[in-house]
Amino acid sequence: MYIKVVRLTQGYKFNTSSWYTYIILKGMKFVYSRKGEIVPMVLIILLSFFVWRHIPSLQFEGEGYYYFTRILEHKNVLELLSNTTTPLKYDAFATFIFSIIAPHFKDQVHLYMWFILVFMLVIDAVFYFTARVLLGNKLPAFLAALIFSTSFIGKFDMYSNGGYQYFLQRAVTLLPLLLALSFLVLYLKNFKSHHYLTSLFLYLLSIVMGFFSTFFLPVFVFTPLAFIRFKARKFWNHL
Repeated sequence: MYIKVVRLTQGYKFNTSSWYTYIILKGMKFVYSRKGEIVPMVLIILLSFFVWRHIPSLQFEGEGYYYFTRILEHKNVLELLSNTTTPLKYDAFATFIFSIIAPHFKDQVHLYMWFILVFMLVIDAVFYFTARVLLGNKLPAFLAALIFSTSFIGKFDMYSNGGYQYFLQRAVTLLPLLLALSFLVLYLKNFKSHHYLTSLFLYLLSIVMGFFSTFFLPVFVFTPLAFIRFKARKFWNHL
C-alpha cells in the first residue's frame, strides 16, 4: 500500500482545484510510512482519554482503602510483602506499587485515579502495538485497539467505578502480558531467540505481578499452534 501511495504522489501535477487531493495522498503516504506508525497510536490514546476522562474525579470504592491501612500497619515494604499467608499473595505487587506511590500521593485520591488513567493509556498503546505485530496491518490493528480501549465491556470494573484494587491486582499485568505476546509472535515470524527469551521473561514477570496472568496461558499455547498450522512449512524448515 505504501508503494502505491508513493507512486501516486510522484510526478503528479496539481491545480488549485485538486490541492485537497494532494494533501490526502501526502497524508496517506505519511501514515503508511514508518514515521506514520505513531499516528494511529496517538489517535487511540486521545480517543481513550476522551472516553475515560472522568476517572480522576472518582473516589475509592470497596477494599481500595484497604491498602492505606496495610501501609500504616507495617514499617517497611519487605515487612508488608512478607506478611502473607502464601509465598506470593495475589495482591503482593498491588501492595508494592501502593507502598511506592502512597508517600507521594498521600490522601489525594485524584492522583491515584490519574495514575490509573495514565497507566491505562499506556496499556491501550501497547495493545495497538501487539495487534499491529499480530495482524501485520495498521487498519485492523487500529480498529481492534479502538474497540479494546473505548469499550465499557470488561473494563468498567477495572477503571471507571473507583475499583482501584481491581486495577492494581489485575489490569497492570496486561502490560507485560501484551508485550510477551508481541515478542512471541515476533519469534514465530523471525525465529530470533532473543524474542523468545524476552517473551518468556515478560510472561514470568506478569505471573510474579499477579497470578491472574495464568489465565492468559492458553493464548501462549494456541498462538504457536496456530502458526504451526498455517505456516507449517516455514516452521518445520526452521526446526
